[in-house]
Amino acid sequence: MVMHTEGLTTTELIYEGFIPLLYNNIVYYVNIDEEYQSIEAKTNAYTHNPSSSRPLKIRNWNTLCQLYDLFIQNRKEKREQNHKESISSESKKRGNMYMDSILQWNVGVGCFFRCKYCVLSFQAQMKRQKHNCIKCYNYEPHFHPERLDRKLPKTSGDEFIWAFSSADISFMKKKWVNQVIEKIRENPEKTFFFQTKNPKCFEKYSFPNNLLLGITLETNKEDYYKKARISKAPLPHKRVKDFISIDHPHKCITIEPILQFDLDMMLKYCLQIHPERIYMGYDSKNSFLREPTYYEFQELKKGLEEALPKCKVKTKFIKKDFWEDQTTLTKFIGGNK
Repeated sequence: MVMHTEGLTTTELIYEGFIPLLYNNIVYYVNIDEEYQSIEAKTNAYTHNPSSSRPLKIRNWNTLCQLYDLFIQNRKEKREQNHKESISSESKKRGNMYMDSILQWNVGVGCFFRCKYCVLSFQAQMKRQKHNCIKCYNYEPHFHPERLDRKLPKTSGDEFIWAFSSADISFMKKKWVNQVIEKIRENPEKTFFFQTKNPKCFEKYSFPNNLLLGITLETNKEDYYKKARISKAPLPHKRVKDFISIDHPHKCITIEPILQFDLDMMLKYCLQIHPERIYMGYDSKNSFLREPTYYEFQELKKGLEEALPKCKVKTKFIKKDFWEDQTTLTKFIGGNK
C-alpha cells in the first residue's frame, strides 16, 4: 500500500490503518495490507517517542517481520476461534448477540442495507434456509405470517422477545409490522424488542409500553463509515436525529460492532437519546473493521455509566487485541528488539 505518511500524528496513523504493536514498551505503528506478501515491500513503520507528538520512522525489519508473523498467526487463530464459538452458540436457546433475548422471533426476515458485518452473521445464518425458504436464503425482505401464532415465552427482568431479529423493520411493510404490534399488545406481561438502523420508520407506528425500541450506532466517524462502505443504512448522525424525535419511554442503543469513535461525540449522541439500556461489543465475526483499543472501549463505557446513571450499560463480545498485551508479544518474539 503506497501512502504519504511523513508528518502524521500517532492518532492519524491509527486512523489511516496503521496497527499499534506494543513490544518492549515501544509502540510500533505498522501498516499491513493482506494483498502483499512481503512486509518490506509494503510496510511503513513508526515508533512513538513519548517526548514528541510525532512518531519517528524506524527500519528494524527483523522485529517488524516477527510482528507481522505474529499478526497473521493471531488473526488466523481468532478467526478459527470465533468460527467455532459462532457454531456453538447457534445451538443455544439464547441468541449470541443479546443474552437478554430469550427468543428471536423471525416473523419477518431480510434487509437491503448490506452491512459488512451482517454478511458474516445474520445473512450467513439464513443460508441454512435454502431448502425451506428461498427468500430467507437470499435475505430478501418478506413476512412469515404462520409464525405469528407461535407460543411466546415469559420474560422477566431485562429479558425480551426480539421481533424481526433477522431483519430491519424499515424494510417490512406497514401491515406486517402492525400485525406484530397487535400480538405484542395481546401480551402486556411480556417485553419485546424492535431494532433498526433507520429509526425514521418508527414514526409510522403507535407502540405499546412493553416494547423496547433500539437503534444500532457503531460510531460517529462518518468519513470512515462511508469510505469503507460499512453499510447502506442512514449515517449515524441521521439515526440519532430521527431517534430523538420518537416519543417512546423505552429506548435502547446498540454500539456493536463498535468502530473507532470520538469519545465526546459518542457520549453526546447517547445522552441526547436518553436510553434505558446500551449494549456494547466488538465485532465477533472477523470483518476486519477499524475498532477502538480496549482502553478506548473502557473509557466510553465508563463515560456512559457516569453520564447516564439510570441507564444499564451492558457489554457483550469484548476483546483485548494482541498488540495491547505485552505478555503475548514477549512470548512470541522473546527479548530481541
